[in-house]
Amino acid sequence: MADGYAQATRNAAFVNLHSAAGVGNALGNIFNAYRNQTPLVITAGQQARSIMPLQPFLFAERATEFPQPYVKYSIEPARAEDVPAAIARAYYVAMQPPCGPTFVSVPIDDWTRPTQPVEARQVSRELGPDLAAMKALVAAIMKANALPSSSARPSIAHRPSN
Repeated sequence: MADGYAQATRNAAFVNLHSAAGVGNALGNIFNAYRNQTPLVITAGQQARSIMPLQPFLFAERATEFPQPYVKYSIEPARAEDVPAAIARAYYVAMQPPCGPTFVSVPIDDWTRPTQPVEARQVSRELGPDLAAMKALVAAIMKANALPSSSARPSIAHRPSN
């Protein structure tokens, strides 16, 4: 369902799975999403950080390796405070052409920790520059340089520094 939803909306679908058993059972669907270039953000629960050294039942020992090579990005954030940024990055990577699934493993106790919000960015699935962004950039440059808005063919030149 997530694959079809993501393709129909042209936006990443979010999927939440169990750490080991859920990811294992979903690998066929993750492979299909990879082959279909479907943007998915897959989160998987993980045991609490405090008991992971004890190898608890149903934890994923190397969670980030489990769905590879069929995900574009895979992470288990080192700190609870890094979870929002990891999920945001997973979304942005999933949406970058060629689109595809990404994976974030989140220990259960991370959900109860306070974190800072992550500012949303606009993403595009189009290849090449965003026309509206380029027009805004040219307008800002012309304004900064006090150029008349009637300049027929503004251009941007960049010379690499040595």
